[in-house]
Amino acid sequence: MTEEEEARLILAEAVAREATPQKGLGTAIHELFKPFGGVELGLPPREAPRRQARGGDASCSTAVSGSRARRIR
Repeated sequence: MTEEEEARLILAEAVAREATPQKGLGTAIHELFKPFGGVELGLPPREAPRRQARGGDASCSTAVSGSRARRIR
């Protein structure tokens, strides 16, 4: 048997096998730690949404033009 024939045989056997689905990372980690039990984590209380910042003297941004930066109000 030549090397080419051997390579073709190896490739044909590899392709003929059924592909077994791989586990996802999360599933693998879950199965690894499952024997130790779980933990219940409480959700933090919800808070009111924060106010949007108002434009005023305190708000400014920086514009870059070429190699110079200048403040814009």
